[in-house]
Amino acid sequence: VDLEKLFNSINRAGSDGALIMIADDDEELSSHLLDEFEEKGYQGMVAKDAETAFHIASENRVDIIILDMKSEAVRGLETYTAIRDIRPDVIVIILSSLNGEDGESADLMKKSSVSACLEKPVDMTQMLEVINKLLDD
Repeated sequence: VDLEKLFNSINRAGSDGALIMIADDDEELSSHLLDEFEEKGYQGMVAKDAETAFHIASENRVDIIILDMKSEAVRGLETYTAIRDIRPDVIVIILSSLNGEDGESADLMKKSSVSACLEKPVDMTQMLEVINKLLDD
């Protein structure tokens, strides 16, 4: 029995749902994702820039980070690295284009512990399936 996984599951079950941080400067997308997550019972927070994302990750027990790799304000790779240094256990889902335009995201997936990579525009059904699977693992 993996006691850490069990403990984390109990903690999540005892709260109002997993805490998901959306790190993206696209306010419309962030608002849409936040509404969808809260409707499904998750808690959500939005970070529109790198500093806010780092602050939220360092001050809260974030379960999942949804990180836009291409946002200039969020500074994807830099933010990812900084958060991984303080929260190596957090689940990270990268949002970006992986159709050859974004080698940085593909390289990051291969070389690190990024949990999943999803393309924009976001398919909410796919996003929720990925989140549920990652939380159950």
